[in-house]
Amino acid sequence: MSVLPRLCLLLCLFVLSTPVPADTLEPHTVTVTDPAGVELDVTVYPAAGDRIFLWLLPQAGVHANHAVFGRELAAMGIEVWQIDLLHAHFLPRTNESMRSLGKH
Repeated sequence: MSVLPRLCLLLCLFVLSTPVPADTLEPHTVTVTDPAGVELDVTVYPAAGDRIFLWLLPQAGVHANHAVFGRELAAMGIEVWQIDLLHAHFLPRTNESMRSLGKH
């Protein structure tokens, strides 16, 4: 099984087992360890709605507008989980690195 399906399953299980108090709607970071032992820093933009957007950051990495967009989605009731897989795997920001993530 490649990294992405395992990651989605792991995050779904984590979301179901980790309730976020309603008064904690500020963005925060949680660390999730995948089955291969890779620690993933997940930036969470909590929302009161029942939808979650799993946002895998692009090859270029974090941009200042990402936080703005994450807050906007949260304001619309969509919780955002933002993950930088290249950073978590200590991979260079190249096309080949992005392609290699789907092969694991």
